[in-house]
Amino acid sequence: MASMAFALVATTAGAWGSLGATAGAAKKSGGYITIGAAVAKTGSQVFYGGPAMIAAQKAIADINVKGGVLGKKLRLVWVDSQSTFAGSAQAAQQVIAKGAQVLLVDCDADFGLPATQIAQKHGLVAMNLCAGAPSAGNAKVLPLGFSMGVGTNLESAAMAGYAYSKLHYKSVYLLQDTSIAYSSTLCNYFAEAWKHLGGTVAGESTFSNSDTSVQAQVSAMLAAQGNYQAIEICSYAPGLETAVRGIRAAGINVPLLGSVTWDGTYWLGSSGAGALSNGYYPAYGSIFGDDPSPQVNAVVSAVKAKMGSVPFTSFLLPGYASIQAIVAGIKAAGTTNGKKLAAAMSKFRNLPTIVGPVTYSSTEHTRMLGKVELRIMQITNGQEKYVQEYAPTYVPKP
Repeated sequence: MASMAFALVATTAGAWGSLGATAGAAKKSGGYITIGAAVAKTGSQVFYGGPAMIAAQKAIADINVKGGVLGKKLRLVWVDSQSTFAGSAQAAQQVIAKGAQVLLVDCDADFGLPATQIAQKHGLVAMNLCAGAPSAGNAKVLPLGFSMGVGTNLESAAMAGYAYSKLHYKSVYLLQDTSIAYSSTLCNYFAEAWKHLGGTVAGESTFSNSDTSVQAQVSAMLAAQGNYQAIEICSYAPGLETAVRGIRAAGINVPLLGSVTWDGTYWLGSSGAGALSNGYYPAYGSIFGDDPSPQVNAVVSAVKAKMGSVPFTSFLLPGYASIQAIVAGIKAAGTTNGKKLAAAMSKFRNLPTIVGPVTYSSTEHTRMLGKVELRIMQITNGQEKYVQEYAPTYVPKP
């Protein structure tokens, strides 16, 4: 399996040339707008938050080159959440103590929640880098919490719609990872969208991300063979690798359908899930030079050089977009005051960002409103390529 810890590149003033201050030296100052990041540098969440944070630093540098926002440069203070709930809260407290005026939090509804709650207690807006579970953007519970992630209802609907209308599958088997809200809601919404389209579910099994084997679940799939044309796997690394290896080792070679957590090749290969073929998943964009957006390709190319040993995935894109959205909100609000900033961001209607238009509302702070398209990617022999942009025609309500 892929390693759980990665050496993050120190992308400070010297690395990008325009951050204006080193990330670890942020001080309370009227001359800067300080963005605090309570985001993992170690542990499982580095798979997703690592690329996003490096791209966020790139976005900060790009914005500073153009003069910053409200006449002030942006700077970043980043504390490791250690991919734990307790670490998330502690990291948030530390960055706030160092002058953070807006927070970035771990790329998951569960892991990012403690930091978001701390930010909210201090009256600060917190942007989750890419959580998809609707709870991350529930404005009734977290009025100062936002997410740049596509809602799991929309993400699942995109995969279900593409598999049903473009690949012409009519029956699937569901394998649900119940360890976090993201993976649980993913399969629930997939099933709803799939059945709405006219598809059938031949069977369902559950497991937890930390399970070292899915033998019992694979046995159930073997018993149901012939009744399904594809398997939808709602999981993330390292459980994803365990599931894929177990399925293919049992000789089950039907297409495997996934989620944005499948992005990147770090979980494939001899040390991971092998040279997988017949796999499909939605992504924020293609990191393989074949994305239809020149801006995506340009930012991907620039960020790739700074990635170090961090898994290279399209999760870098919502990291860049998170900064774009925060800056747009600060400009509109004229301040970093939490309530005023949240009110301004709640009025975004198809705000242009690198991940496409972003729309929030007074009740919904996760990306599931307005125009949202995802890239459909295909895996063949362990290699990934862009297939097409896809917007679902039916999206379950959160």
